[in-house]
Amino acid sequence: MSEMILTMHSPDWLHLVSWNEVMCGMLVMFFILALKAYPRIPGALLGLALATFISNHLGWELSKVGELTASFPVINFPQLLGSQWFSLFIVSIPLALLGATESLLSAKVIDRLEHKAKPHHSNLELLGQGVANIVVGLFSGMPVTGVVVRSTVNIQSGGKTRFAAMAHGLILIVALLYFSEMLAQIPIAALAGLLCLIGFRLVETHHFVELLKKNKLEAISFLIATIGTLNNKLFVGLLGAIALVLVGRLISKRLKKSEEFAEDDSEEGLRAVISHQKSSLIASHAPHDWRVRYQTNLEPQKWIIHVEEKPWLHSTSYVHPNATLIGRVIVDRSAHIAAETSIRADEGSPFYVGTRTNLQDGVVLHALKDKYVDVQGKKWAIYIDEQVSVAHQALIHGPCFIGAKTFVGFKAVVHDSVVGPNCFIGIGSVVVGVEVPAGRFVPHGSIIDTQTKANELPPATEAHHHFNEDVVEVNEGLATAYQWVDLKEKNTWKQQSSSESSAAASSVSYF
Repeated sequence: MSEMILTMHSPDWLHLVSWNEVMCGMLVMFFILALKAYPRIPGALLGLALATFISNHLGWELSKVGELTASFPVINFPQLLGSQWFSLFIVSIPLALLGATESLLSAKVIDRLEHKAKPHHSNLELLGQGVANIVVGLFSGMPVTGVVVRSTVNIQSGGKTRFAAMAHGLILIVALLYFSEMLAQIPIAALAGLLCLIGFRLVETHHFVELLKKNKLEAISFLIATIGTLNNKLFVGLLGAIALVLVGRLISKRLKKSEEFAEDDSEEGLRAVISHQKSSLIASHAPHDWRVRYQTNLEPQKWIIHVEEKPWLHSTSYVHPNATLIGRVIVDRSAHIAAETSIRADEGSPFYVGTRTNLQDGVVLHALKDKYVDVQGKKWAIYIDEQVSVAHQALIHGPCFIGAKTFVGFKAVVHDSVVGPNCFIGIGSVVVGVEVPAGRFVPHGSIIDTQTKANELPPATEAHHHFNEDVVEVNEGLATAYQWVDLKEKNTWKQQSSSESSAAASSVSYF
């Protein structure tokens, strides 16, 4: 990066520019931008084909992809001595860390680009990458990672499922075996134009601005990683950024503990410790027989089975005595279910209420029979993720998925819908049969009953997000307060019973 800046300081660099290569790159960019409104038309492919044709027809002397081997390499097992295996392992550690980091970052970016309600599975991503690298290594190939550029092109071309990635690989194999001579003629400048445009689209300056406002330490880490990448020191930049964040979090935890010890330790001021870990999904530890029994078609035996199932409550969650829970309802840690709430998993089942989620007075949860949302391979009639606030008298009617850190307003209705994370559903609004993208605001009193309306919703503001954060924090404190009062009353009753028993025993002994 520094060399490029020094070179561009003087106008002499203009004499070194190959304008034919510039035209190739610009041509590809033009096709992609011109056909942006038509995602089914492969603008990048057409631009590359035309740039290749023009450069070859006019005889431009350009750097090209070059000769490609139209065959598979032969499998070759490593022949190493015992001590060499250890050296190879040490050398491979930085590559493994770099590949894993790049793949997970790429997956995170793709989740954001697609506004996925269901994020990627990190462990599965790393497992697939590890297996792929082992196989590729046996064929003398280079280490592979998930890459934002290829994934972004896939999304922009309309790819949405795993088959898109499989088709990508199959097309590459066919192209290598049968079109290697044509691929060899593609100018590298044309490919550079494609990569430059994709890279420009991935730049999100507003994300850095938000970090500066919320967390200065993470903003500095962002800059360190960026500078390292631009200076061809990606691994060094990532390690420096990660180290800075870890040190900052360690210091923050120590300061927090010091403040907690300094505070008055009275029971009236007791509040729950806020956990930043993800939901534990205690439902995953439930026995499997109840899932099988749900598949019966007997009536009314099916409903009897549902009603007989007992709720699963985490020890840190709080359910008000005046709330109604029927059937298989999983309530995770630090959740708060207020009075007069009705949660009936008697028709559609099961339900999940996530970590630090609060359901306020009069909220109703119910679901249609045999209708589900699939969350990480499990079927749920209603799945409410972590740190969600459902305000008074709102109705969530499954099948439904409510993403993390979403606020559902007073008397709002959500039915047969998927609501992405960080959304804000206004007072009295109705959301039916749609998928609301992440981070959207449903205006008060509006009816969102078509996917077009859902896609056109405005983004939620920072004020919306802060409001939900305050509600989550207050309800977590309330849940802790209710638990403390219940425990105090139980202890008082036990002490009274113990005193009465001791008095009775004394009188008997005297007789």
